[in-house]
Amino acid sequence: PLVLSEDGFPFGVTGGYKYYFSEKDWRPNLGVDFCLLVSPPAPDKRQMMPLLMLKPGIEYDFNYHHSAAANIWLARFLKGKKHPLPLMPIGLQFEYGYTR
Repeated sequence: PLVLSEDGFPFGVTGGYKYYFSEKDWRPNLGVDFCLLVSPPAPDKRQMMPLLMLKPGIEYDFNYHHSAAANIWLARFLKGKKHPLPLMPIGLQFEYGYTR
């Protein structure tokens, strides 16, 4: 069984929307997500970090069953010390999908 300490468990919650600019084999897209990271786990020391993410990317459909995608995550930290850049790159995402 999964056993957690009395301090709890760090977690994140995210939600968003993705728009595809075409329905062809190459499909550029743009996603917008809101993310809330919660850590450290101790309730008296807990901090929350909200971010707004812009995720431009491209997807390629090889055929009806296979696709590949790549996105870059650009984030705006909404709390704490402001970074000089309005959007900061924080990650790359690569996906491969198979549908039956």
